[in-house]
Amino acid sequence: MEGSSKLQGLLQRTMAALETPLERLVFLASIRDAYTGRYLHEGWSQVASAEEVHNTAHQMHRAAFTQVLAMELKRLAEGLRTHFKSLGGSEPEMARLWLETEPFREMLPAGCSVMEREFFVSQVRLALAVVAASPTSVALPEPDASPPQLPALQSPRRLDD
Repeated sequence: MEGSSKLQGLLQRTMAALETPLERLVFLASIRDAYTGRYLHEGWSQVASAEEVHNTAHQMHRAAFTQVLAMELKRLAEGLRTHFKSLGGSEPEMARLWLETEPFREMLPAGCSVMEREFFVSQVRLALAVVAASPTSVALPEPDASPPQLPALQSPRRLDD
């Protein structure tokens, strides 16, 4: 088995072990060097070149980012709650810290557009505000299937009536 296919196998197993796009995004951002933008993983570099590891991890990072961009706000807030639970901290306190320090900006893959970047940041901020403001035990309500109906408007009265 050549290095590239071994690397693909390792990456696919790792991604399969991470249940949500947000978990994959957090993981992939964590293996990228903040100063160089290069993806580094000791285990993967044993089966493939540094360039192959970088290119493959970057492609997966981009895919995970695209999936997170498509998430509903409720799912994103739930994903953040799950992540904060895994870190062992208070969800509202961690959400407030993230709003203050914005570590989620490190999750942006290189090469994303300004629009993608701004949308991601705004969605994460909004999801964090929801988590910070609501107690852990309160589940976010499911959105209604259809918006509430507004009362019918009456026709305007004519002045000569």
